[in-house]
Amino acid sequence: MNQPPAPSQAMVPPGPQGMAAIWHAHDVVICRRKILAIAPTFEIYDATGQQPLVFCQEKLFKVKDDIRIFSDSSKRVELLRINQRNIMDWAGIFDVTDPATGQKLGVWRRKGWRSFARDEWQMLDASDQQVGR
Repeated sequence: MNQPPAPSQAMVPPGPQGMAAIWHAHDVVICRRKILAIAPTFEIYDATGQQPLVFCQEKLFKVKDDIRIFSDSSKRVELLRINQRNIMDWAGIFDVTDPATGQKLGVWRRKGWRSFARDEWQMLDASDQQVGR
C-alpha cells in the first residue's frame, strides 16, 4: 500500500499554491550545483543557504534538455517539468509543465545573442505572451 510522504519529507508543498507560496516568500535564493553528480544536479536554498527549497535534476542522454524539479532529493514529489522544444535551438525555448496534469504552465525563452555575455530570459505565460524578464 502506497502512503503519501510525511509532511516533513517534502520541502515544498505539492500543488501550484505551495510552489507559488515558497517562491514568493523569497526574493533571493542560492543555487548549489553538485559537482560530482553524474547527472547535472542542483539544490536551491533560501538566501541564508540553510533551508533547502527544491531539488533539480536534468535527465541524462537526452537530445533535448529535460529538467525535473522535485520537492527534495528523495525525488518522490515532482513539482515541475522543463523541456526544451527544439533540438538545435541556440536561443532556447523551454516549456514548463505540471507533471501531475501535463498542463503547460508557461515558457522560458533565452534571448540568443543578448545572452552571450550574461544570460537573459523571457518568461511567457501558457499562451506564449511575455509576462516577465
